[in-house]
Amino acid sequence: MSVKPPPITPNAQPLADVLGRDLALVVGYKVLAPRGLELEVSFLGKLATWVLYAALCFVVVTEEGTTWPLVLVWIGGALAVVAAVQYVVRARGALAEP
Repeated sequence: MSVKPPPITPNAQPLADVLGRDLALVVGYKVLAPRGLELEVSFLGKLATWVLYAALCFVVVTEEGTTWPLVLVWIGGALAVVAAVQYVVRARGALAEP
């Protein structure tokens, strides 16, 4: 008898996006900090985090099958991806400066 892991559902994608963004931020910090470059947290990044935390709470406290908390998860995930792009653009600009 073998045990199969559960399939990855489409609802896991925002979580993967957020974890990928956070990993990129940690790696980016390790690259930029020794060069004396610092990037400040953006409002969009803070908003994405807040929306994701709120969505997680709503997923936990609502009945299974409730759709609107999952919509919030996807909105938060999209905001997180946009914030990650914003950080990459800022980092590239900082590295391009003499």
